[in-house]
Amino acid sequence: MTTTTAKKAAKVEITDLMDHYELLLLFRKYVDQCIEDYNFSNKLRPLSFDEWYVREYTPNIDSLTQIVSFQAKWYLALTYEQGSYQCRIPAEVVSEDGGGIFDIDTLRRFAKKLARRLNFPETYVNYRGGCVYRWSSDI
Repeated sequence: MTTTTAKKAAKVEITDLMDHYELLLLFRKYVDQCIEDYNFSNKLRPLSFDEWYVREYTPNIDSLTQIVSFQAKWYLALTYEQGSYQCRIPAEVVSEDGGGIFDIDTLRRFAKKLARRLNFPETYVNYRGGCVYRWSSDI
């Protein structure tokens, strides 16, 4: 009797940090663009949120969002544990190659969301070797 083992492809799990609040912020940018483009000859109404989500966001998710890698380190049972997380954030926060940060406050907000999802005390979230969020007792 022979046994065969199937190789499992290394599946990278993506943590989607784009919650309803973040989607509403993207939708507001879409509406602001519609208002800016409005003129008397172009009287198209903006899509509703549901229409925008189905027609614009879902098919264009790769251009509207970006996958970045955060490294988290947390204190657990007298030692530090760490992990690497692939997270989905809006595309305009960092450059495509990840080298440039365009909006550090938004990047910190997403790092804080990741730290809260991990729910460990003393969590540090790093992006490209630099600490962008550190858990503190003021939360």
